[in-house]
Amino acid sequence: MKNLDEKHASQKLLAKIFLAIGLVGIALCLLPWLLGISIQDGAPAIVIFGSMFAIIGLLSSRSLFNRARILRRMSSGFEILARWTYDSPPDQNLKDEFGEIVIGSAGLYAEGELYTFSAYSCRLESVTLVEAPRPQVLFVISIPRKHGRHQKEISIPVPEASRSSAATAVQVLNNSRRMAREA
Repeated sequence: MKNLDEKHASQKLLAKIFLAIGLVGIALCLLPWLLGISIQDGAPAIVIFGSMFAIIGLLSSRSLFNRARILRRMSSGFEILARWTYDSPPDQNLKDEFGEIVIGSAGLYAEGELYTFSAYSCRLESVTLVEAPRPQVLFVISIPRKHGRHQKEISIPVPEASRSSAATAVQVLNNSRRMAREA
């Protein structure tokens, strides 16, 4: 829980910083009119500069606030489908690599990172439970890039004690993906 809470706090802080940048951009856009700066004195440049700040700041803060909301819900125990750590001796090397694993209906927290399924930028393409040679949940997530969407595979080893919760999480995520496609 501590890792999720720390990540939530950092995402929320970044969101507030970008919101402030967006508001500074809006203020810059209004500055020429408020101070009576003419076109010859550089009003268009100030407005263009302010517009860029406003757009980047506001869009980034929206995305970061969404990530912070997902992390807060996960750390509070809402929408969690499966959660595990690697505590047994054979899994100790996995503990260093993956840390705490939290699979939620809106995202995956693994390797100290949040992968969202519900954001406009990141999409869950598939999720499967692979049994051999060792049980693991395989997520395929797509992320927009310059020339289309880029797919990333994330393979999460499943400890023996968490196999049933992992299977349930995979089933719920696949059902929600199916219902979203049919809607």
